[in-house]
Amino acid sequence: MTWWYTPPFTVKQLKAARGALGWGLRQTAKAGYTTPGSLCKFENGKTVHRAVLEPVRDALEKAGIIFVDGTDEHGPGIAFKH
Repeated sequence: MTWWYTPPFTVKQLKAARGALGWGLRQTAKAGYTTPGSLCKFENGKTVHRAVLEPVRDALEKAGIIFVDGTDEHGPGIAFKH
């Protein structure tokens, strides 16, 4: 898979971030300048261009989410900014 299709977060990270903020698909899509259908497609394992997801990541980070890379012991996750 080429870099422009490598998502800036995992499906689990997106779902965790939305849950932590109490955001539904529509609110997340609106904040990230995309459509709920694009996010639903991504959450269902379909390929979504990275350029569609980058603004979503930016919006979630502005709302206080930190995306944490995985380690040998733990997979990727999220945290809140202090």
